[in-house]
Amino acid sequence: MKYVEGKASAAKDLCGWCLAMKTYSEVSKKVGPKKIMVKELEQKLSSARSILDAKLSDLNQGTTIYNNININNIDNNIINDYINDKSNKTWRS
Repeated sequence: MKYVEGKASAAKDLCGWCLAMKTYSEVSKKVGPKKIMVKELEQKLSSARSILDAKLSDLNQGTTIYNNININNIDNNIINDYINDKSNKTWRS
């Protein structure tokens, strides 16, 4: 490039452009397949996230149902204890 620079400024600019195109071509050949791979992996990640969201939703529903069952069992136990306590007092009277 220095050699050409001393001969003609237009030739220097043309050589600079040619070198830039050569560098761009080399980089593009390396990056192109990687861009495709990234796009494919992003699609797989999106699919996996959808599956995960569905599983988490199912898990949350199951947890809610389990908690409701436990609350109902606790409520039933309280009611049964109350009934037993009242019936025991009735029998004592």
